[in-house]
Amino acid sequence: MILEKTSDFTIECLGEQTIDVFDIEVEDNHNFFGNNILVHNSNYLCFDEMMKNAGLKLSNSEFQVFADQLMDRYFQPYIDAELSKFFNSYNVDQHILEFKQEKTITQMYIFAKKKYATEVVANEGTVYDEPKIAITGVEIVRTSTPTFCIGRLKEALNLIFKTQNKKEMITFLQTVKTEFQQAPVDNIAYPRTVNDYMKYCGKYNLQELIKNGQNPVAPKACPIHVRGSLFFNYLIEKYDWKSQPVTDSGKVKFVYVKENNILKTNIIAYTDEWTPELANLFDIDYETQFYKSFIRVIERFFDVLKWGAVKLEQNELDEFMEF
Repeated sequence: MILEKTSDFTIECLGEQTIDVFDIEVEDNHNFFGNNILVHNSNYLCFDEMMKNAGLKLSNSEFQVFADQLMDRYFQPYIDAELSKFFNSYNVDQHILEFKQEKTITQMYIFAKKKYATEVVANEGTVYDEPKIAITGVEIVRTSTPTFCIGRLKEALNLIFKTQNKKEMITFLQTVKTEFQQAPVDNIAYPRTVNDYMKYCGKYNLQELIKNGQNPVAPKACPIHVRGSLFFNYLIEKYDWKSQPVTDSGKVKFVYVKENNILKTNIIAYTDEWTPELANLFDIDYETQFYKSFIRVIERFFDVLKWGAVKLEQNELDEFMEF
């Protein structure tokens, strides 16, 4: 890294301020040069090849000690020395910027940019008795994930880190699917906040549609949970339900349903809870709901591990081909 030194270089303390900042990125790469400075807030050191070449097979606790020793003996002194050279060239106190060891990771699965899962054995000096699974950017930790799925997805991830065994994972998923089909609808439904109801559905006069015996037809660009909200508000008007109607900024849940209903819809949203009135009109499409809310997330892990498609109903030929 080469920096141009100028004679007009000054540093001024601005104190504490509250200002807007920007997270600048370059597509497909977190490292980039700005004003001839290599920019990045963190990086990884992978010791796989080193351990393989040395014939080392370490437990999690042994690897944590091994990584700490490498950092203390080799990497940290080198980083500190390079920083010292850089700051001395500008007559700057070198303590204004430091690079320190953050996490010690034994396993990591990367699905896409800013989407990954790690098994962490130590974090900023704290050593864990049991490894902790940290998740970034994957649906497991999103507020829009059904409550049932959050816990089971974490269990699935723990199982992958623990065994890397496809057969055990398939058995686990088959059990989860059975539990999913028996769970309360409120637990498997997607939670959402409706922000654009009036934008997409404000033009509809629901009472006029009911009077003319017509069903509402949502615009093509209408978000799925907003479309389900339109149908729900229509049913409230039609049957004079006591449920709270959906409005902008309102909270809803939605599920996929079979299209053998009076609205011929594959989706319905609702406020509060799944009621007997809704159950009388709609049959939950458990296959679609389970795939979209659970299996589609698991497919990310199967792709990374090169396990192929997620098949829960395997026949003898499938098992023979895997063998």
